[in-house]
Amino acid sequence: MPKTVTKRQEEAIRSYVKKGYSANQIQIKLKNQHLGLRRIVLLAEVRKVKGQKLKAGTAKYIPKKYAQAPRVKAPPRKRLRPFFAQIHEKQVTIIGRHYGKRIIKKQYGKGRDLYRFVMDEMTGDYWDEKPKVFS
Repeated sequence: MPKTVTKRQEEAIRSYVKKGYSANQIQIKLKNQHLGLRRIVLLAEVRKVKGQKLKAGTAKYIPKKYAQAPRVKAPPRKRLRPFFAQIHEKQVTIIGRHYGKRIIKKQYGKGRDLYRFVMDEMTGDYWDEKPKVFS
């Protein structure tokens, strides 16, 4: 949408103000005619038509991404790995026997790495019997 008011929009606003419509009603009427305006632009235009003084300090309500003046960006901060990511890693435990002794192997990581770990352990001839897998 344009930031300035076209002649057609200006004429429509002038006629609606003469009829006594509020800014909300004017905005709805313009929107229905596909002549919509941003709220701030519309309010400034209505005040101009009514002969009122423009409202001061309206720029502070404009979102930063629409602000006219370029803003200095802060330098990017160093992102540390979140603490919860260390806790919520996936885990697999394999329990079995090797030469009669009970062996427990734990592995942490992502799904693909854990799958590879389990498949390597299950196909290897390290275990006396088939081990149990817990996730």
